[in-house]
Amino acid sequence: MAARIVEVRDAVVERIRAWWQPAAPDEVIGPWEIDLDTRELKGRRVQVFPSTYAGGPVSRLSDQNDYAIVIVVAELYPDDGPIGARWIDGLVGWCEQLLNEIGSVRAARLLAVEGQPDSGLWPETAECTTVYDLEELAERKLFLSVLTVLYREQVEA
Repeated sequence: MAARIVEVRDAVVERIRAWWQPAAPDEVIGPWEIDLDTRELKGRRVQVFPSTYAGGPVSRLSDQNDYAIVIVVAELYPDDGPIGARWIDGLVGWCEQLLNEIGSVRAARLLAVEGQPDSGLWPETAECTTVYDLEELAERKLFLSVLTVLYREQVEA
């Protein structure tokens, strides 16, 4: 399962890229450690991390596996002076759209095998665990939002 969560993370990165189509300096990446160095941050950075995984039997013939993915959205306020509510509202709305995109059970399943309609992973839960980090915004003018999606699959035992 450890290797599978890396596949899930990479599939989420690709799904976000396909939906967002970021142009430099904006980026979506799947690193192993978080990078919030504001000296290097240009544009919007979406970082996708594997969080937890678990599995167990559903029946004698199949197992159910869960993979939690954490998405961190970071963007530095580009101007001098106070941060406007409109800028924050825009980013909060964008994060909601992102969560709707990657957390929709109506979307195509992640890592589905062609010709096998019940294969792949679907989002079991999708939540915004941090709408924005007030301290980061006040201290560094850094908008930081955290989303978590739990993907689930059933596989043959």
